[in-house]
Amino acid sequence: MTYYLKFGRYFFLILTQFIISIVWIIKDYIKDYHIWPWFWPTIALIFGFYLVKFLYKKLFNKPALVINELYILDNVNNVKYYWDDINEVIETDDFLYIYLYDPKKYLSKINNPVRRIGPVISLYFFKKRTPYQIGLHTIKINDRKEFLELLNNYSIASQDAANSIIKLKRPFTNIR
Repeated sequence: MTYYLKFGRYFFLILTQFIISIVWIIKDYIKDYHIWPWFWPTIALIFGFYLVKFLYKKLFNKPALVINELYILDNVNNVKYYWDDINEVIETDDFLYIYLYDPKKYLSKINNPVRRIGPVISLYFFKKRTPYQIGLHTIKINDRKEFLELLNNYSIASQDAANSIIKLKRPFTNIR
């Protein structure tokens, strides 16, 4: 199943921050008032990057989330979570939390260094099993109940496939 981006509060937050930073840049240069001349241009670049990335995926109708029998693909963060590696998936109102058997394996797959800081701190300093998360507030999901049933069905199918592989291997290991 494929899900696409929506214009929601995340988009408007990015747009608002971008506009505020542009207004401050113009105001500072008109009044020749420069306390931190690099601060607002940096903020504008950061939020401008996220705004362009979001608009590109929205305008060209790129899928934000793909769920099938093999994996969950988060195209916003460019991470593919395989069902064989997933221990538990918990859905809240705004996030899909994914608990993995081996979370260290997925640290290198997070391209954004800012998003990588939380899992690294949680894993290495606090020795906690950290959830990876997918923000559902930017994804257009028409029926939440159907979405949860889809996640549940694919996770059960993945477990059944793993159990059947184990059952096939057992008779051959007991041969003397």
